[in-house]
Amino acid sequence: MLQIGQTLGKYRIEGIIGEGAFGQVVKAWDTSLKRLVAIKELRRDAPGMGSTAFDEYAGRFRREAQVQAQFNHPHIVHVYELIDQGDTLYLVMEYVEGKDLREVMAERGPLAVDEAVRIAVEVLEALAAVHEHPLDVVHRDVKPSNVLLTARGQAKLSDFGLAQVAAESGRSMGAGGHHPGTPLYMSPEQERTRAYLKARSDLYSVGCVLFELLTGELYKRQEEGTPPSALRTEVPPGLDAVVLKALAEDERARYQRAGEMAAALRALTPSPAPSPLPRAGEGRGAAARPERPLTSPPGPSPSPRSGGSPRSRGEGEGGGEGKGGLLPSRLFPWAVGGAGL
Repeated sequence: MLQIGQTLGKYRIEGIIGEGAFGQVVKAWDTSLKRLVAIKELRRDAPGMGSTAFDEYAGRFRREAQVQAQFNHPHIVHVYELIDQGDTLYLVMEYVEGKDLREVMAERGPLAVDEAVRIAVEVLEALAAVHEHPLDVVHRDVKPSNVLLTARGQAKLSDFGLAQVAAESGRSMGAGGHHPGTPLYMSPEQERTRAYLKARSDLYSVGCVLFELLTGELYKRQEEGTPPSALRTEVPPGLDAVVLKALAEDERARYQRAGEMAAALRALTPSPAPSPLPRAGEGRGAAARPERPLTSPPGPSPSPRSGGSPRSRGEGEGGGEGKGGLLPSRLFPWAVGGAGL
């Protein structure tokens, strides 16, 4: 296990970012290029690692590195290097000074409407680059803890350990037979089938994240078709319409491309400058900004479907979105649910 003050090649370990059952993530100084980096480790002798699990998880760890390294985009965490020492793997990545969306919402609750829309647009810009890559990548695990916010509020998509690429003929199960992904953010087709997923599956997940940013509540704990305005009255009809289109159960009724959904959101409001995250010790209201009213396109807003009971899919089933510290699935998204190689 890496310790503060230890060196790993040209990297000097300076702090611990988080720990999980399969390893840890540390902050390190690149003594050659004079920059901070984050290093994620996967250890065969980790307490949560079964005797036969390491080889499978190591394959997925390499997959995460290889897929994420394909992208050089301002809203995707950069991967710099994969270090393979046999029984331990290290993934060297861009160090992001900030927090993930799960942590931000835990501190502040629902975000300002304009800020939530801006973050969603930046995630969609990242996904547009992902989906347009020749490898035909689908992220498959877009959720709040996989979106980092810099100190200036810029969104960065991370954790490609569950990514599907074009070479796969279908979606395979992981260790334990679970579907890859986080149930509370998975599209219906990702939950119900093993079929090859299309880019619009990720857009459903963005809809879930945006609903949560606006309301502070999980969409899949509501009645199907519940608009954000049912929980937060200042959400305008036009934004309701965009969110509910992304969350359509029928994938053919959703936005088909990330750029299409991003354009629909941009049409609602000017793009504000990113705002800093709250400083240590500040309460939820300290970082809140006055909200400018969003414009609404003509036409009626969608209404929630009648009938049915609220859905309650537990977070524990391949989730990793629980509270109380860094879970294995937080540091290693494929550790719960698995991904096909």
